[in-house]
Amino acid sequence: MGLTLALVAAAYSNSFKVPFLFDDIPSIVENPTVLPEPQWHQAAGWDLPGGLTVSGRPLLNATFLVSAAVSGDSPWGFHVINLLIHCATGALIWWWLRQLLATSAVTGEHLAARAGLIAGIAAAWWLLHPLQTESVTYIVQRAESLVSFWVILTLAAFTRGVRSSDPRRARFWLGLALFANVCGMATKEVMAVTPLLVWACDRVFVTGAWRAALRRRPAFYAGLAAGWLVLLTLMLTTAGRGDTAGLGSDLTPWRYASIQLAAIPHYLRLALWPAPLIFDYGRGVISPPMPFALAIPLFVALVGATLAVARRRPVLAFAGFWWLLLLAPSSSVVPIATQTIAEHRAYLALLAPATIGAVLLVRFAGQRALPVAIGVAAVLAGLTHHRNTTYADATTLWSDTVAHRPANPRAHHNLALAHFNSGDLTTALAHYRVALNLAPTDPETHYNVGLTLARLQRWPEAIAAYRTSLDLAPDQTAAMNNLGLALQHTGRLDEAAAWLQRAVAREPDSPELLTNLSAIELDRANVPAALQHAEQAARLAPDRPATLLQLGTAQAAARRLPAARQTLERAAALAPADARVAFNLGNVCLEQDDVAAAIRHYQTAARLDPAFPAPARNLGYILARLGRTAEARAYLQAYRQLVPADSDAQALLRQLSAGAAP
Repeated sequence: MGLTLALVAAAYSNSFKVPFLFDDIPSIVENPTVLPEPQWHQAAGWDLPGGLTVSGRPLLNATFLVSAAVSGDSPWGFHVINLLIHCATGALIWWWLRQLLATSAVTGEHLAARAGLIAGIAAAWWLLHPLQTESVTYIVQRAESLVSFWVILTLAAFTRGVRSSDPRRARFWLGLALFANVCGMATKEVMAVTPLLVWACDRVFVTGAWRAALRRRPAFYAGLAAGWLVLLTLMLTTAGRGDTAGLGSDLTPWRYASIQLAAIPHYLRLALWPAPLIFDYGRGVISPPMPFALAIPLFVALVGATLAVARRRPVLAFAGFWWLLLLAPSSSVVPIATQTIAEHRAYLALLAPATIGAVLLVRFAGQRALPVAIGVAAVLAGLTHHRNTTYADATTLWSDTVAHRPANPRAHHNLALAHFNSGDLTTALAHYRVALNLAPTDPETHYNVGLTLARLQRWPEAIAAYRTSLDLAPDQTAAMNNLGLALQHTGRLDEAAAWLQRAVAREPDSPELLTNLSAIELDRANVPAALQHAEQAARLAPDRPATLLQLGTAQAAARRLPAARQTLERAAALAPADARVAFNLGNVCLEQDDVAAAIRHYQTAARLDPAFPAPARNLGYILARLGRTAEARAYLQAYRQLVPADSDAQALLRQLSAGAAP
């Protein structure tokens, strides 16, 4: 195992800088129980909304708190723990397979004598296979690796317990198996198949008969079955999967099942030839990764072969049963509309083809088996290391996904979002347009098109995009807010105020919405309303600089100058790098005839944001009146570069340059 772990470390050495991606954001970064500080009293995450990867999975959520305690909001600690879980599961696999294959009465003398070698090869190939990257490098899919750890621990402890001649040790190991089973139920729903896997393992490797297994250990199997009650309780008492899975989704069971007929053979193909690996196949009704004409015969052959060898070769049948049963929770008739196909589902199922491959290699390669196995492991490690480069950042990951699934609207949407976040607005808009061509009724994409157009200051188009988004999903407070702001920029202040009022009616305790409504009311010259909303926002968020800036501005408009100055000074203390705060504070000081303070704050604003023209203009006029001609000229020249069309400022600059008094 030492060489294997060294190869694993090398294969994943480039994964520790991979940022939080996709579902990592809502499930970890925006999870209030995890970041910015672990909330240990809320570790189970009972109050989290549905649909998150951690929803209804308290033990999974708790492990993310441990990661946050290690590295804070830096992802490296999360990656380290993901890799440790992966390696621990691989070590358990080696220990468990060695126990199983050493049963000569079941596996035969030849395999039993080489049980350790076969187990080591299978575990190594399983650990190093690039198909596993989605469950290891993609942080939030710890759900898959962690539940797999509990599955293997349950089986390994069971196997050790039933083979122990010491009753006390047997009880310990069987008790550990029951404990691991409950932990798995609190980690991910796929754990539900584990009692059936244990029963099959008992049948094939221990008792030789289904009924005999139950009769020999009725209390133990009752304990395993009790784990289903834990899972059921979690599903009924927590938000769980929300509307992302289940018979209530927008994907029919039969259509979903038809896609799975292609998915199951596709996962097997990736186990044998892991290319291309695809991060996101899409949601809803998607095109299957292989033609049904090929997929259905392969699926029937897989099931048929498992049944055909059940009597004569139960060990081989167990491998087929393992593959099919572990995929059953996600590849059945119960739709998972958000991900109809996902490679992480094959994480533990991959052990079946890895073990079969190891058995065949040892049987037919003889003494050359070990060097061949090491060579294959090295190739797998190289492929895994290369696959991890795809996760380097969101742009790289979604570009790769789009390249392999160009008809996936979510891939284009997320690639657009990555470009938007990097400032490449033109490319972002292009991919949003593609996403809309593929999914024209997606309100989120229309909304993000609006955000992009607003950033480009294409206000009429942004307004149209926001309106379309709201037509498709009328309850979006964020879209109401941004539509109001876009209307404000076009001077349609009454409409802007109406949309912000609707948004505030939906979220009356939002300081951001109240602040924005106050600004619009101020533009409408409705000073009392502006002041009222700003004061309410400040009561809700007394330390929010943007809220204090608006309050100070509204107080100044109401001629409450001492209060305005005090408010803006507090905002400046909280946000010393905000040029707008410094500028508005300068305005208030000027209104109070405190010219020296006004100059000081204007100079601060000009220094903080040289592209902000107003401070330079005001400084030019004030310094000119004070006879500080050289300084005034410098500021007016800077202002001219920013606003060349201001004729008054141009005239003053010419006058100062000519040496005339202003």
